[in-house]
Amino acid sequence: MLNEVEFKKLKKGIVVLLGILVLFYVPSIITFFRVHTGRKFTIYLVETPQTYKGIKDISLEYFQLADQPFIQESDISGYDFENGIIYFDPQKKTIDSITYLKLIGRVFVVCLGKERLYYGTFWTYKIAHGTDTIIVVPDRQGIKLEPGYFGMNKSFASLIHHDEIRKRFARINKLR
Repeated sequence: MLNEVEFKKLKKGIVVLLGILVLFYVPSIITFFRVHTGRKFTIYLVETPQTYKGIKDISLEYFQLADQPFIQESDISGYDFENGIIYFDPQKKTIDSITYLKLIGRVFVVCLGKERLYYGTFWTYKIAHGTDTIIVVPDRQGIKLEPGYFGMNKSFASLIHHDEIRKRFARINKLR
């Protein structure tokens, strides 16, 4: 059996070891929870209306979204926030040219958690279908979110550059 002095030394040693473990593991646990909790970025295709015609007359909350997200955080390797380019993880998701052609004119909604931030349409580069819209055009390894052409005002550009989206991608270390 341990006498009282040896027992106190053992307790102090255990406390010191626990302190060292806390110093090493608590920051990594905090980082884990910051990355894996919180509102996740998703892009949903819209079921109704599927095309861009008449979407200006529909409020964001009335779009009927598909059951599953079209693009999720896990599909994304990085987000170039300044240029609005979403790079896909080559192992998970790619939108090839045939898939993209099938998407032209389809409406999407960008969400952070359950909050709907903005909507837009998949479109071809240099084709405009009016002002006050956000379009997605193909990029080399992903897609690019852009304000529509011909007089797009700054409020729509600020939707793409939404501060909460930037914070989320910075928190999960996917901001470029």
